[in-house]
Amino acid sequence: MNKLGVNRYDGGWIKVGSNRKEAIEWYCITLGLKVSWDLPEEKMTHLNFPTEGGITLKGLNDGESVLPEANVRFCFETLRLQDAYDAVKRSGTRVSEIYEGPGYVQSFDFYDLDNTRLTAVDTRQVIRDRFPDALFASDSIRIGVSDLQKSIQWYADYLGFEAIQQDATYALLKNEEGSVITLEKLPADAFNGIQDPAVRPFFVIESSNQFLAAHELLRNEGIEVSSIEGNVNTLAIYHLYDLDGNRINIWTFG
Repeated sequence: MNKLGVNRYDGGWIKVGSNRKEAIEWYCITLGLKVSWDLPEEKMTHLNFPTEGGITLKGLNDGESVLPEANVRFCFETLRLQDAYDAVKRSGTRVSEIYEGPGYVQSFDFYDLDNTRLTAVDTRQVIRDRFPDALFASDSIRIGVSDLQKSIQWYADYLGFEAIQQDATYALLKNEEGSVITLEKLPADAFNGIQDPAVRPFFVIESSNQFLAAHELLRNEGIEVSSIEGNVNTLAIYHLYDLDGNRINIWTFG
């Protein structure tokens, strides 16, 4: 249904601490990403994958605190899982053992310099064929939810993502633009409630009028949504929360 009129997934931010320069170096050296632009006055640096996608490191605001580990995570798709595991381990940061993640995909968790949890996953074949020399080639989102069926419906209704593969433990969702989200059923004792994590995925509504209309719709339907920051004629942002309190960020570029 896509009530909000979302056009596409647009990567996201990873909030980093006071030493932003060290964080940039860690992501570039460890993960093989490249700086495409840097705005020191905004404490923002955009890093590119070999594909067209990328991720933005955003420094914390004064007095801001975030959760390094929450139910929303970025999954970095790797062409060579064992090589990626070895590279991350050599960086000296914390890393899990390799395990079978949602959809029976080989994965491992690792942690950046701010102890923010990230996940490496064995990549989709289409990316492997296009970028055979890349270590990490793209990113996707994995979101933990308490009720899988209700969440599948919620993401269809509000963001326009439809389930293309699922079982009792996970669902792979895809929108018309081809972006992919993985919903993972949380254990019964897992926390579900409002969370503001270091990892923040963004979705784009291209029309500024639709962006404003979607904000009003959310308020009218009783969904918790932030105030609008910025200018809809240039760049504006707000965020909302899904059924489990997972933060979803929306922006428009005017």
